[in-house]
Amino acid sequence: MTREKRRLQGSFTVEAAYIMALVFLVTAVIIRQAGRLHDETAGAMVLHEGVEKSRHEKQEDPDKIARKGEENMGLLLSFPLYQMSLEKRGRQIRGFGAGGDWGYSIEMEEFRPECFLRKVTLLEDLGERNED
Repeated sequence: MTREKRRLQGSFTVEAAYIMALVFLVTAVIIRQAGRLHDETAGAMVLHEGVEKSRHEKQEDPDKIARKGEENMGLLLSFPLYQMSLEKRGRQIRGFGAGGDWGYSIEMEEFRPECFLRKVTLLEDLGERNED
């Protein structure tokens, strides 16, 4: 074998090392972004659960529900910690969750079953009129 051929094979090895470093870097970025997305989704779900519990359970203290939500957050992959707060103002319930530089808020009205039953009855009447 000539020297040029050996040098050519060595250059492939060096180029492959650069490509592998790039592949590892891209994989690390993807894993980090997946962890961030996991934490944001889990935080939003825990917050929504807390707001729904506050809507439906009038006896429960919103602060107690928020503490339970923080405890049940589970494994955090990118947030240093997760904080959640719930507050009632009249018929409005507002929830706020934050972790790292991410924050999310939800506002809902207190659950009123009579309104729901009226809507269901209206839909049934409309269905009977249209023979559906």
